[in-house]
Amino acid sequence: MTLIPQLSSQMMDEIETLRLGEIEEHSVKISTLYVYMRKIETIQILGWFEHTSDWDPYLLIVMKDGTRIETESGFAEYTFKDFENYVASDNSDELTHIHVLNEEYREGDVYAASFDVLIDDIESLVMINQ
Repeated sequence: MTLIPQLSSQMMDEIETLRLGEIEEHSVKISTLYVYMRKIETIQILGWFEHTSDWDPYLLIVMKDGTRIETESGFAEYTFKDFENYVASDNSDELTHIHVLNEEYREGDVYAASFDVLIDDIESLVMINQ
């Protein structure tokens, strides 16, 4: 019997690295980030549906200055800051930050540690399968 990988695992293995530093036009960065955000969401929803528990993805964000930001395992989500107030016909230049969901562990306690990242300072972003 041949085991067939679940769709969410296949999608996780095939997700690409976003190279935002190579994109000059802000509206293209916004579109690219939006599509990637929806891919991550789809993978995670499928994973829950398929009862996949063999991966716990996280985000790796590399900034143009070389700084590397990793979210905690299980936190591979972001949205646009102020996205709920954005209307598609508005100027995409108003979307300047992504809001990254995260937790922080200190002295055995868990704290919400979400943060905002300036989109134009991002060199690359990738969801990593742990």
